[in-house]
Amino acid sequence: MNRALQLLALTLACSAVVACSDDDHVKILVFQASPDTIEVGQSTKLVFAVDPADAKVDISGLGDMTGTTSATVSPTATTSYQLTAKSGSAIET
Repeated sequence: MNRALQLLALTLACSAVVACSDDDHVKILVFQASPDTIEVGQSTKLVFAVDPADAKVDISGLGDMTGTTSATVSPTATTSYQLTAKSGSAIET
């Protein structure tokens, strides 16, 4: 039997944006998907960590993830997730 499988590529975005004062800082320590490629109908786990641990965390398509360190997702098409961390006036995306 011939079977075509569509793979979904998950793109995770991280880049430093702003750190406004010496007292305010934020850093994305980890942002990865495991596994990083899945087939339609499968799930993957997004794992993330920020410093400080109480920073506000938002992931595009998922919303506020503050206080958590992972999320299971089951996208139905190629999907990109972007994590934004905020602490005081510091922001990292």
